[in-house]
Amino acid sequence: KHRGRIYPITRRVNTKGVPSNGFPFRSGCFLPCESPLNYGKTPSMTKTLKGGRQLEQALGYEFKDTNLIVEALTHRSHYHEFGDSPPNERLEFLGDTVLDLCVTEELMRLFPNLGEGPLSKLRSQIVSERSLSIAAKTLALGKTLRLGKGEDKSGGRDRDSLLADCLEAVIAAVYMDGGLDSARRVIIDKLQLAIPNNINIKKNPKFFDRDYKSRLQELCHILGLGTPNYHCLSTEGA
Repeated sequence: KHRGRIYPITRRVNTKGVPSNGFPFRSGCFLPCESPLNYGKTPSMTKTLKGGRQLEQALGYEFKDTNLIVEALTHRSHYHEFGDSPPNERLEFLGDTVLDLCVTEELMRLFPNLGEGPLSKLRSQIVSERSLSIAAKTLALGKTLRLGKGEDKSGGRDRDSLLADCLEAVIAAVYMDGGLDSARRVIIDKLQLAIPNNINIKKNPKFFDRDYKSRLQELCHILGLGTPNYHCLSTEGA
């Protein structure tokens, strides 16, 4: 007996009983959606989601409900052609919010004296399409994306906007499967998305150990705000 949702399959299958996109199914006309990442845990499942194990390893997270990650990797072009899993747009919508929350929380921890304006600019830079697409490429998300044939042929696996959207959906899948702490670990620890791209941590590993004034000056330079002006409000002592 398979847990999770099942969806009707209307497409043709090959003679071995495996749908054309490589997803296995039991006899009849239903595909258990949790099967693609089951890695042989269910005897009847003979195929896996391409790159599924590697993706979990890269994320440092193993999904309990694999329906979620399959949905997160399913582009609407695949859904329109095969209809075997919902498209990832709803998860993308949720992932955008989870990402904003975790990044904002971490930036406030890293820069306790930074005001709302600079924090907002920093966050928008970190969660930009370019930044997210770079992070998605480190996970090799393009290889695991479930695309329609046309989208695949047109280079969808390397398209920044598509990769960024998929990463947001994956973050939402982690959040729904394991909660906020799991999502935070993926975002902050694995992807290090709260570290501004412009700051080369490898060349300057002690950036966050500096005094607040030095960090503020470098951040103002990164954000194009110019050199800060300082006004003495009061003095104490000799």
